[in-house]
Amino acid sequence: MMQEADEEDIELVSGGRRELPSFGINSDSSVLKKGLIGFAAVVIFINFVVFIAGIRLAKDYVPSTPVNPPIQPLDPLPPWTSFRLPKTTIPLAYSLNIHADLNQFVFHIAQRIDIEISEKRTRTIYLHSSGLNVTDVFISKLGDSERFPSSKVEFNTTNEYVTFEFGNTLSNWLSQNQTRFTLTFNTHGIIGDVARGFYRSSYLQDGKLNYLAVTDFEPTDARSAFVCFDEPSFKATFEITVSCNVSDGFNALSNMNLLSSSPSKDFVGFSDFHFEKTPKMSTYLVCYVVSRFEFVEPQVQGKIPVRVFGPPKEVQKGGKFAAEAAKKIVEGFGEYFGIDYALPKLDLIALPDFTSGAMENWGLITFRIEALLWDPEVSSTMSKQNIAMIVSHEIAHQWFGNLVTMDWWDNVWLNEGFASFVEYLGVELTFPEWNIWSQFIPLDRSVAMELDALASSHPLDVPIEKASEITQQFDAISYSKGASVIRMLQDLMDSKVPNSFRDGIRFYLKKRAYGNARTEDLWNLLVESTQQTEVPSFMKGWTEQVGFPYVSLSKSWSNQLQATQKKFMANTNSSSPSLQRWPIPLSIQDSNGIQFPFFAEESVTLDVSEGFLVGNVNGSGFYRVLYDSTLLSSILNQLESNHLVFSDQTRASLLNDAFALNLAQKVPASYALSMTSFMSKERSYVSWSTALSSLSNLKPFIDERTEVYPIYQRYLSELLNSTLNDLGWQDVEGELHSTSLLRPLAYAASLSVGTKEVVEKGYQKFEALKNGSTTDASKDLNGVIYNSASLSNDEAQRKLDYDWLVNRYLNENQATEKNVLLSSITKFSDRARIEETLAYSINISVVKPKDTSNVLVWIARNSPLGRDLSWNFFKNNIGLFKQRYGEAAFILDRLIRTLTSLFSTEAQRADVESFFATNPIGQGSRTIAQSLEQISVNIKWRKMNEAPIKDWFDQWASKHPKTN
Repeated sequence: MMQEADEEDIELVSGGRRELPSFGINSDSSVLKKGLIGFAAVVIFINFVVFIAGIRLAKDYVPSTPVNPPIQPLDPLPPWTSFRLPKTTIPLAYSLNIHADLNQFVFHIAQRIDIEISEKRTRTIYLHSSGLNVTDVFISKLGDSERFPSSKVEFNTTNEYVTFEFGNTLSNWLSQNQTRFTLTFNTHGIIGDVARGFYRSSYLQDGKLNYLAVTDFEPTDARSAFVCFDEPSFKATFEITVSCNVSDGFNALSNMNLLSSSPSKDFVGFSDFHFEKTPKMSTYLVCYVVSRFEFVEPQVQGKIPVRVFGPPKEVQKGGKFAAEAAKKIVEGFGEYFGIDYALPKLDLIALPDFTSGAMENWGLITFRIEALLWDPEVSSTMSKQNIAMIVSHEIAHQWFGNLVTMDWWDNVWLNEGFASFVEYLGVELTFPEWNIWSQFIPLDRSVAMELDALASSHPLDVPIEKASEITQQFDAISYSKGASVIRMLQDLMDSKVPNSFRDGIRFYLKKRAYGNARTEDLWNLLVESTQQTEVPSFMKGWTEQVGFPYVSLSKSWSNQLQATQKKFMANTNSSSPSLQRWPIPLSIQDSNGIQFPFFAEESVTLDVSEGFLVGNVNGSGFYRVLYDSTLLSSILNQLESNHLVFSDQTRASLLNDAFALNLAQKVPASYALSMTSFMSKERSYVSWSTALSSLSNLKPFIDERTEVYPIYQRYLSELLNSTLNDLGWQDVEGELHSTSLLRPLAYAASLSVGTKEVVEKGYQKFEALKNGSTTDASKDLNGVIYNSASLSNDEAQRKLDYDWLVNRYLNENQATEKNVLLSSITKFSDRARIEETLAYSINISVVKPKDTSNVLVWIARNSPLGRDLSWNFFKNNIGLFKQRYGEAAFILDRLIRTLTSLFSTEAQRADVESFFATNPIGQGSRTIAQSLEQISVNIKWRKMNEAPIKDWFDQWASKHPKTN
């Protein structure tokens, strides 16, 4: 508590003065008193001066804004551990200044990435990088020239990350609500010889070895060429400049059109090629090429300039067809989708070394050389069709995949399934006389069903839990099943309102242009556009379930048809769920026409007419059909009397279903084999393709080591005879496209079973070629003629003919013909030639790495000895195959699946299982499981069917005795 003051404590009262206390000093000391008074006066004066100065300073002081205390940065985020990048930092724009040195096979990139950060606790920026050296990392505010270095750069090889740490610099900016920044740094890497990232390839021109450098990024290899956000949802623009040695004849291409080129300031003889900025796009679609290639154009350019690039001599002879086809297809798609092609040009480029068939890089599509260049003088009709289909598929991606991109790889079927479906549309628009839709069953539906019948298959929509699972999605399910269910959806929607599917797709593309989408986005936008509200539930039944159904049809005496659905499974011992149900758009053809009942329950009853009846007309539904004995008998009678009552697609579906049902133990072998009896009257390429494929699948069980094989040979030879007589060895002017396809198919099948007349005439024509003469045969039969050399009984002559073919292969420059020759070399079935060919397959001076897997597959399919030797060769060279194709899992997948799919004994299964237990394939775990399951199916089939098949062929032989 404060006390009250006494009177003496008041200094001035009524003008009086109070004397200071003496503090024990004698009050008589006047000098000291004067000193103290002077000191006090000085202190008072100083305080007064400070006070006045403070007032003046206060008048001039302008407070900073805000006056509030500064915001303290938030605590940093914990380290990121997921294999996917955080969404809190996104790219806005890339600038890549690429210097490519094809003498030293190295590259250097001055990189700039504009980014946006939404999380204020960010201190570290995560990007993808694999095998790159990164230096001189700086950050700045977007548009600001002042840069600050990264305090730490670290690499995470497991997740293929590089991390840039900026600490307080970044946290202070973020605390001030700055969200956009620019990263700059230098990237250095090697232009390697493995076909991924930015790699080198080579070709011979006039005896000189020429190099080129090209990119291949899908799905996750952009990160091995430049530092980036390497996921499809991280779309951004790209400004690309490529510097290459023009004094050595090189030039550069990229996604966009060339803006300018100018001599490099830093490297003598180099020029900088500056390309226009891209639209927003995903990293896996970026492409740049350095080469000495030339190009051809369509005879008359359309509104979208189209060019086909390739090695100079080859592209001048073989590029015209693809250029003309691409021009028509890109314009046709623009009209169909109601959206013009988005970029100012479209380039297609043929590459000597390319592991995939093609890659849809936006504006610069890359192809295997044989998948793009077609020489009218030597190339076959089938290679022409294959090129048209591949070109159409990749151009379809310019809309499905590039303009609208799946959000993540678990929806890769949105890209590949749609492109696989739309490729038929592109070819139909360009070559309507080919009737290309008729080939959908052998090319796609049957391929998908073969894989999807296994318990180890997967749904179209499948979660991806780790990076190694991404490449496993690029299989027949994503491509061919995706195309098949989309085909069903189109039929369903258009049956209600014509062209509603097309209109819905137009709406979807416009709504999602330059963005990303998931499966549910497509269904929702189709509903919004067409009001067909059943689309999501219908499609979920096909995209979210593994497998597909088969429909059992049985007919009662009262002309009522019972249809019952069950899951189709190749392995009947599988523990996979069997109570699945699908929404099935059933179609039934009888003598009154076609009806289209729809059922999703287990069974349904329908009224039908008397006589024959078939289900799944044209094979348009993704389900198989099993007929009771009465219906089967009526179908077989109708096929014998007039098979043309059914379309060729329906006939193909009947054949394909019959053999698949037998493999799955749903019907006896006689059910399937009897379905082929009418084939002597058949002239449809689609039906013959399906029948011969189905019969060839029996070869592992009835090969030349079995007692029944000679009868099988005679049966197939006699089935083909009348067809061969009608076809002849020469083309007929004006014949159907399908006839030109059927001729080599039929002659090759007849040759494979040793038909004497075909073998002899084929070899006569082969000798004419060896002697430098020409033959009068169709060029479509070149493969048949070459293959006849492998059937000589004279071992010494066979060796000479083999050497001639190898030499011709080495000196052949036309890609499609070179492929035909390579295939023919694999048809020799004696041990010495097989082992020699296998050795060639990994000798890069003989066989390109892209073709190695084909050699092994062709040898394995040709003979039992070839099957065993190819498998052993694969095992003995597994290290080399991993090195070459480890990141291109689809190549190893195909090798593993094909080499093992012909096995049918317990010993073979045990060998496969033990080999992969000690030699795991990181990205092929699903393929190994599928291969083991397929061998189990084969083992069971052999046990159940060997005797019945022999009985069926014996009965046929007894009714058809040999005539010579």
